[in-house]
Amino acid sequence: MAALPRLETTLGVRYTYADAHIGKNYDSTLDTDLSADKQWSNWVVSGRALYDLNDCWNLYAGVSQGFRAPNLNDLSGNLTTRSGLASLGSLDLDPEKFLSYEIGARYEMDRASLAVSAYFTDIERVIIGVPVTAGSDTLVTTNGQDGQIYGVEAEAIWDVTDRWRLSGFASWQEGDTRSDDFSGGPVSEDYISRLAPLMGSVALRWTHPDDRFWIEGRVTAAAQADKLSARDQGDSQRIPTGGTPSYVIASLYAGWQATEDLLVTLGLENLTDEDYRIHGSGQNEAGINAIMGVRVRF
Repeated sequence: MAALPRLETTLGVRYTYADAHIGKNYDSTLDTDLSADKQWSNWVVSGRALYDLNDCWNLYAGVSQGFRAPNLNDLSGNLTTRSGLASLGSLDLDPEKFLSYEIGARYEMDRASLAVSAYFTDIERVIIGVPVTAGSDTLVTTNGQDGQIYGVEAEAIWDVTDRWRLSGFASWQEGDTRSDDFSGGPVSEDYISRLAPLMGSVALRWTHPDDRFWIEGRVTAAAQADKLSARDQGDSQRIPTGGTPSYVIASLYAGWQATEDLLVTLGLENLTDEDYRIHGSGQNEAGINAIMGVRVRF
């Protein structure tokens, strides 16, 4: 890492080696057991730069590579997935590769801070299941997708007084893919699967004068997630028809620093007992619920 009076740069390098050994795997297309040994290796590089404009503002940017080797399920899976579709693994797979860019700015003073960032990720050779033939309910695993995803995130904190703090965050993203319609078939453009909707949260916290007790109210909201890929539209187990509905939930949290080494926390979540689901999760979240936590340090 090298540093100048106002500029700081960081460079990282990582080497990955992956080895998969499959002693016996039944291949339904050949009606026989197969064994295989597969190896993959890759160097990935990342770089970041931080520039201080003044005592309050700084700018940062980064570029990083990503690499994911196929796992055993990708290579040998033979299971039912996504609303009853049959999914077959494949021994003829290449690793996935990613290239991400990020740029942002931070502002910080005694009572306020703000952070805004934008990102873009280029995706190559994603491992997905595509129909064996047009309209087939059987999927074969292949490096059948390229794409990109980009978005903006923001976070702000304002200490209104010594006891009251207002904070919030918001995020937005878009993405598209180019995927094989079926094995060896044409390529179609679509939304990226399980694209997150516009969402955000606002919280107001009060802290006791001796700093041993605090209480916080938080409201979290998400817009309707209706930008669905063809795969999402066919996955009715995880995503309702027409997309995941929007929601607004309110929660209340409190903490008590009983001693220097003992912290007790309590959360009352989803106070209005909202029936909601995080997009793509496949299950509805809990209704009104309470969570208690105790942390002891030795």
